[in-house]
Amino acid sequence: MKHILTALLATGLLLGGTTGLRAEDQTEKPKSGEKGEGKRRAERPKLTPEERAKRAAKAKERAEAKLKELKEKQAAGKLTDEEAKQLERLTKRLENAGKAKGKATTETK
Repeated sequence: MKHILTALLATGLLLGGTTGLRAEDQTEKPKSGEKGEGKRRAERPKLTPEERAKRAAKAKERAEAKLKELKEKQAAGKLTDEEAKQLERLTKRLENAGKAKGKATTETK
């Protein structure tokens, strides 16, 4: 009987005591599907079209350099599985970018 009372008392203390350990100020998280206005977007500087084009050109240069490096590794037979996946994704990305650019130039004519 003494053991049962001790067990019940310990269980009650554990269950009742945990509510006091919860954080008092829980911040509300945006529900799924809602877009929260984060600080990152608000703090990001607005780019001019020229700056945006310059950044896109740099990104394209980096991607093409990485593609060249991966193709050289592939030719040498030293390509890992992860690098093979990266090569495939990068190739598709650059192909799609070229298609999108081709569409944009034909539509503006």
